[in-house]
Amino acid sequence: MLSNYRSKPFFSVLLAIFLLSTSMVFADNTPATITVHAKHPQFTIQLKSNPSTGYRWVLREYSERFLQMEEHHFQPAKTRFLVGAPGYEVWTFHVKPTAFVTAQSLVIRFAYIRPWEANRANYHDAPKAPSAVFHVLTVK
Repeated sequence: MLSNYRSKPFFSVLLAIFLLSTSMVFADNTPATITVHAKHPQFTIQLKSNPSTGYRWVLREYSERFLQMEEHHFQPAKTRFLVGAPGYEVWTFHVKPTAFVTAQSLVIRFAYIRPWEANRANYHDAPKAPSAVFHVLTVK
């Protein structure tokens, strides 16, 4: 039991190194900061999802002037081979060169909703809809 306690910090450091080296961000309902360098202008965000429930992540807000959404797809969890099992929605963004002229602080917002509710008048104000917020900082 004591050895498991001591190994947790070690594995936390390894996980942090892995996440930083892959430019991939996993959302856990807390605002996350993503620092993007001009040499590596692409980054990926993974959001836990289960499309069999009717819900999916919808991109609510991002700066089209500085960011380009390149790809969005669902990736099933590797440990579960069941129909209806949760997985991840993977979003890949590219930061445009103009975002590196001067440092930028950009925001990306997602909402976890049913697609047919996206056009309702109260869609943006729905307090019960789970959301994910990412702050993107650009560095030369």
